[in-house]
Amino acid sequence: MADATNPIVILVDHRNRDLPGAALLAYHLQRRGTPCKLVPLEAYQAALSAYRPSLILFNHLMASHLAAFSKRLHKMGVLVGVLLNEGLIYNRAALAFNTNRNHPDVHVDIYFSWNEIHAQELRKREFAKNCQVEVIGIPRFDFYFSPWREVLKNPNLPPKTPGVTRVLAVSSAGLADKLNWDPALVDEVFSMWVKHVDYYKDYWGAIRAHHAARESMFEHIQALLKQERFEVVVRPHPREELDRYSNWLSSLSAQERSRVILDHDTPIGELIMDCDVELSLHRCTTAIECWLLGRPDIELPMEKHPILYSEERDYLAPECHQPEELAGLVDAAVADPMQTAFAEKRQQHLQAWCAAPNGKVTQKMAELLLALIQQRQAHGPDTTQLHFEDWRKGWKLRLMDWLDKPYHWHPGTLIKRGLGLPVKEMRIQQQEKAVRPSEARAFIEKIARLAAAD
Repeated sequence: MADATNPIVILVDHRNRDLPGAALLAYHLQRRGTPCKLVPLEAYQAALSAYRPSLILFNHLMASHLAAFSKRLHKMGVLVGVLLNEGLIYNRAALAFNTNRNHPDVHVDIYFSWNEIHAQELRKREFAKNCQVEVIGIPRFDFYFSPWREVLKNPNLPPKTPGVTRVLAVSSAGLADKLNWDPALVDEVFSMWVKHVDYYKDYWGAIRAHHAARESMFEHIQALLKQERFEVVVRPHPREELDRYSNWLSSLSAQERSRVILDHDTPIGELIMDCDVELSLHRCTTAIECWLLGRPDIELPMEKHPILYSEERDYLAPECHQPEELAGLVDAAVADPMQTAFAEKRQQHLQAWCAAPNGKVTQKMAELLLALIQQRQAHGPDTTQLHFEDWRKGWKLRLMDWLDKPYHWHPGTLIKRGLGLPVKEMRIQQQEKAVRPSEARAFIEKIARLAAAD
């Protein structure tokens, strides 16, 4: 087992999407005697000198600087793990790219895969010859099973109105706002993908399709709001800007607005637990989460653009093609919450793409990580190989921990935004998605209290 002074570092990309699974993994590790540090993805280098970890768990190593850093970690005696977190990858070209096809000399000691389809592609890579590839499923899905399911019960959510059906409308239109970005910035965002995955060349088409899908969702919600027996919780995608939602809300009547809750911050599992029916766009992962939580899902189809469409997700939920059809579909879903007509195909999909979730993914991950550390006798980095820049970044991370701010937090960005001065939207999104130290600790403590009471 790793020495108590050498924790495992888990890099957390997006606080709402990734923190729950990371916190549950940290709980299992700490319960077994190994400390764990949850830090923003941007602090990957700073964590090296700040915490001197035995292992760092990344969410990807596809960027050239991360691939190079993985090799440096190997030379210093720090183990490297990878767990993708961006969602199910159905397209085979994108799947191949997400297995570090373009960095064959990357170093990985253990690679956690969501499914055997992805794992088979991984095993084709040169680096996989010396890498432990494990099919484990999706960590955050553990919260959809007992006892962790209790974590999702949030007493602070607005109570349901008696006799009213609550619909959770989830947008996965993360590209929609890029239609209004500086085209040069959009080109920069997609540059890596375009070079390596052919179908990404029409990213402007995907952006337009997402924009149209979001507008369609607004139309469907408004059709529901015409009837007072419905209320709607609207959940934007983490990469969407809220201005469009605010403008849409202001266009509604006061009576309609009173039955809309705009929630961009509550973990999605908590919102699913609190709803009667979910409305989602094609291929949204939250639909799968609804299946596991016993909540019915209705899907809004959108343009079958190759970046956004996957035939593997066809015929797994009722589709709503016209706004006036939605109320009837919601009523049918409430009457049959398990949506029995789709149950068999959904189970097949969960088996093939999610490794048959059972609530024990993070426990299995913890056991595999600790066994690897013990086998390799990993005790942290050789500090003689640390550079001044490593120490400087480590000191900064320690300072930001003390201030309870994410590593890359900068007050100037928020001040400029508040004054209406130009700020790169990507920089704002990076700060807003980052986990704070107290937030990570609180989530782990919440899990520990639940486990103690169980």
